[in-house]
Amino acid sequence: MQDVQGRFILFREERVDVDGTQKNASNEICAWINPPLYLVNDQNMPFDTSNGVVLRRGSSQPFLLKLTIQNRGAFSVRGSIDGVDSNVLQFVVQ
Repeated sequence: MQDVQGRFILFREERVDVDGTQKNASNEICAWINPPLYLVNDQNMPFDTSNGVVLRRGSSQPFLLKLTIQNRGAFSVRGSIDGVDSNVLQFVVQ
């Protein structure tokens, strides 16, 4: 669900996986040179670190950003693959 500001509503202890697999208009996975870089609140969070609101879990799949929701607050997520930035996803934890 989304709130009136368009942020996705989350709750403590939920797990969220953001799939950044890039696909073309034919729904085929695109070629890439470097794995994606994910930014949470415009910060690169290494695996197994927390910003107080979310914990970034490890992942063997480079296109999956795995998060565990820890506390109330708001945060944003965006990715970048080979210099191309994704849309920004906004979240709020209730």
